[in-house]
Amino acid sequence: MFHFVSKNPTASENSGYNCEACGFITGNKKDFIRHEKTLKHGRNVSLLFQKNPKKTPDHIQSDHQSVSIRHACIRCSGVFSSRVTLWRHKKKCKESHPLDTPSATNDPPAENTVLIHDFLSEVAKQNTHQNVAFIEQFTEKFMEKFMEMSTAPSLTITNNTTNNNTVNNQFNLNVFLNEKCKNALNMVEFIDSLEVQVSDLVHTGKVGFVEGITAILLNKMGELDVYQRPLHCTDAKREVVYIKNEDAWEKENDDKSRVRCMVNRIAKKNLDQIVKWAEENPDFMVLDSKAYNEYIQIGLHSTGGTVEQQEKNIDKVVTNILKAVVIDKKKESMALV
Repeated sequence: MFHFVSKNPTASENSGYNCEACGFITGNKKDFIRHEKTLKHGRNVSLLFQKNPKKTPDHIQSDHQSVSIRHACIRCSGVFSSRVTLWRHKKKCKESHPLDTPSATNDPPAENTVLIHDFLSEVAKQNTHQNVAFIEQFTEKFMEKFMEMSTAPSLTITNNTTNNNTVNNQFNLNVFLNEKCKNALNMVEFIDSLEVQVSDLVHTGKVGFVEGITAILLNKMGELDVYQRPLHCTDAKREVVYIKNEDAWEKENDDKSRVRCMVNRIAKKNLDQIVKWAEENPDFMVLDSKAYNEYIQIGLHSTGGTVEQQEKNIDKVVTNILKAVVIDKKKESMALV
């Protein structure tokens, strides 16, 4: 186990614990042990030793002389002589040492909102063997951190009173939604029924977040009859959309919160495939291999970028979807004649 305390690593709880690598100070031993298992701690330690091993505190340096930091398990802090041994260990350790839920400590709040996009960008720039350490630790928390970054509102939102009046003299929105589309899927049902494949994740890595997530959603929409779709757009320019929620049609809010939530949920499903992809491509930890480069590309694109970029990219996906589900009023009007 790696200890990064300024005092004797066996100091009592009353004397306090200080992680020199992260600037983390606590009087609680359990909090300190929890801190040692964080992604931030592992990354800072690797950077500290990589930058200047001679100036690294003695108790840190001695550990590195025997076992590289890249062979440390972030769940139990155990160290192993090879990457293969660590890989095998992690499969068992995952069940016996589940990652702790972040609690209130003296760590900076930013630790719980690590920007995956920035992290992978830095890995791609450095392109050194030390990156293996970061990738191993990053993979462990890939899914957790993404969800913390892109927390979406619930699909179940207070119902809006909707008056589905006649849009023009021929097309009747009320008839279209409540009669023709009465058997449409609810938005939640649509999302739950959508199955994402590893191939979708790979495609997203090649074409980018906007095009990749748009393709997943439109392919599923294309499998449904028009009257089964969970949403319909009546005005593409103003992005006026109606959503089937809890067996009733409702006009979407101006901020498109439920449509954005749908995009977030599908992006999460897509990102979930990284685990299966890694199992199918074990060479992704081999520096400069085809799988390694593909892993970096997938990570950069499938997360949607930084928090600011995510918002813009989600907006673009929403726009693409609404354009694809615009009601053909002329066709529907002719059907009523």
